[in-house]
Amino acid sequence: MRSPLRTVAVLALAAATAALTGCAASAVSAEPTPATAIRVGYFDNVTHAPALVGIHDGLLQKALGKTALKTTQFNAGPAEVEALSAGAIDAAYIGPSPAINSYLKSAGQSLKIVSGVAVGGAALVVKSDITSPDQLKGTTIATPQLGNTQDVALRYWLSKQGLHTSTTGGETSRSPRRTTRRR
Repeated sequence: MRSPLRTVAVLALAAATAALTGCAASAVSAEPTPATAIRVGYFDNVTHAPALVGIHDGLLQKALGKTALKTTQFNAGPAEVEALSAGAIDAAYIGPSPAINSYLKSAGQSLKIVSGVAVGGAALVVKSDITSPDQLKGTTIATPQLGNTQDVALRYWLSKQGLHTSTTGGETSRSPRRTTRRR
C-alpha cells in the first residue's frame, strides 16, 4: 500500500519535472526539449522522509521515466536555497521558512513553491527533568541553523510561552544557540 506521503512526494517531483521540461528550448525550433536530468536537493534526515523514501525505493526515478534523477544532500534550508538560487539544483525538498524567506526577498523570482510534502517534522528535545516551558528560562537551546524551519518554529513557540530569545550567544559546532529569558 502506498502511503500518502510517498504519493505526495512523487507527485510533487513529477510536477516539478513537468514544469522544467519546457525550460530548455531548442535553438533550431520553438518546441521545448525535455530535460535529460533533474537535480534535486534534500536533507538526509527524518524531516525529509518523503524524499528519502522516494529516492531509496526508486519511486522518484520511476515517476521521472527517462529523466535522470541527480540528488544532493544539504544540512539546512538556507544552504539549499542558495544552491537553488545559484542554479546548482533544479528542485528542492525544503522547509517553509527558507522557501518563504527566499520567495519574499526575491519578489517571487528565486523559486516557485510547487507543493507541500510533509507536516510535523520539528520537535524540541529536552532533558527528562525539564517538564514545563518555564524551566527553559535562562537556558541555551541549539537549532540547526539560524532562520531554518526548526529555528523559526522554536522561536515562535518560545515567544508564545512568554520567553524571549536572542540570535547571539555563541555557537557550538554548526548549531546557533538561543538563550531564553522571561519577558
